Amino acid sequence: GALADQAMEALVRLGLGSLSLEQLIAAGREAGATGGKLSGAGAGGAFFLVAGSAESAQKIADRLLAKAREAQIRFVVEPKVLEAGAPPTERSTRG
Repeated sequence: GALADQAMEALVRLGLGSLSLEQLIAAGREAGATGGKLSGAGAGGAFFLVAGSAESAQKIADRLLAKAREAQIRFVVEPKVLEAGAPPTERSTRG
């Protein structure tokens, strides 16, 4: 989580942030995420958050959906919980 936060801070310093995604990352941190970062090809549409457990991750995803509704931010793909350690073909998704 901390490394994702450090990388995110560097992106913001370089002017590569996205206000709406930064708001969602902040909401995720308030809900218990240990870190988060923008991701993708720079179009401002992807990010990830790190959580300590699947239960915490689900709580964070629920909070993100609520925050997005409040801020009128539309998700193209709703937040998903991916559990580390499972083979990619068997990874659990909830959301």
